[in-house]
Amino acid sequence: MKEGVFLDNITQITIEDIRTCFKERKKLRVLGIDTGLANIGWAVLEFDSQKVKLISSGVITTESDKPMGERLYIIGQSVEEVIKTYGVHLMAYEELFFNSTNMMNTNLAVGVIIHIGWVYGLNPHKFRPQDAKYYVTRNNSASKEEVSNAVAIHLGMLPNQLKKIQSVDHATDAMAHGLCYIGFIKEQLLEKLNPIVLNAKTKEKKPRKKREPKKNK
Repeated sequence: MKEGVFLDNITQITIEDIRTCFKERKKLRVLGIDTGLANIGWAVLEFDSQKVKLISSGVITTESDKPMGERLYIIGQSVEEVIKTYGVHLMAYEELFFNSTNMMNTNLAVGVIIHIGWVYGLNPHKFRPQDAKYYVTRNNSASKEEVSNAVAIHLGMLPNQLKKIQSVDHATDAMAHGLCYIGFIKEQLLEKLNPIVLNAKTKEKKPRKKREPKKNK
């Protein structure tokens, strides 16, 4: 029996790696995931410091009458195939908060997704549904249609145009999570730049010495 191999030193992509890519004008790809057990939406977005483009999207499905182990295997294998097919660098997934039995089962799927993302060095990052909605629409309680229209605009399309390409809400929500991660990354980069910029612009000027009035002789 062979000894097990433990992957304890897997390098994850960092904000500094992304900064370097931006400087070298290289494009990156993020995999957005709308988490679930029966339906898992996914979307691959390509971006640089200025533009974002949709590469592909879809939905992974599992049947409820199948054993849990088989469903989780299908999810893991499918996510891995997307990562390898499209050369993904980062992963954003939807965070769930419910405590029902169904949601607990869904969290098993989330664990599989995070594991696959970590193995491929994508530094998986979670976002709440309201965070993704707020980023794309500036309204954390936006409707599905509002999210779809806003996502289309972020991707350089006309409102409602996205439905012609991808009509499934799960995939559109995955795009929203991917966009949210891209926005988060750019904010992080700006925050690291701001202290330098601010220090350069707001250096305290030495107060000018007041000229004393000349005394009359």
